[in-house]
Amino acid sequence: MDESKDENKQSLKEELENCKKERDEALSKLKGFVRKVYILSFIICIVAATYSISGTECDEKLIPFKEELETVQKLANKAGALYEVNEQCMKDLSTCNEEVKQDAHKQKVKTNEKLIQYNDLLSSTQTLLEECNNANRIKEDEYNDINGKLETCKNIESSNSDKQKNKSGQKLKKCLKDIESINKYG
Repeated sequence: MDESKDENKQSLKEELENCKKERDEALSKLKGFVRKVYILSFIICIVAATYSISGTECDEKLIPFKEELETVQKLANKAGALYEVNEQCMKDLSTCNEEVKQDAHKQKVKTNEKLIQYNDLLSSTQTLLEECNNANRIKEDEYNDINGKLETCKNIESSNSDKQKNKSGQKLKKCLKDIESINKYG
């Protein structure tokens, strides 16, 4: 879909470039035509003013200029056609610019939507990570608590074992003393 949009944009750009070239050529020709029209009009005005002739004499005097007048008329017609081409080019250019703006706006909206989705996902991930960290802290506290209790049990067991040994040792010593005294005194 993006490729077709790119191709569409590329063809619009090419059309736009062609349109601009045609417009520039048309404007250049139009300037030349207008210049010729002004020159011929000026010559006609000078001739008419110089001779101040009546209608029929004027027509006779203007016969040499008839071809130039026809050329001027053709040039004026061409100028009008070129003006229309230029107007159409300007409309096409405006339409193309509007389409490009709309495409850019649509792309910007899509990008913003993706950024919002990404931001939401990032926020969810961050929340989940915080929950995992909290669970790890709780487990670590439980582990430390269990280790503490285990150490306490070992200490108690060790202490009990030492006491038991002492008691057993004392009983053994007493028993040995009793045996010795029995052996001595018989």
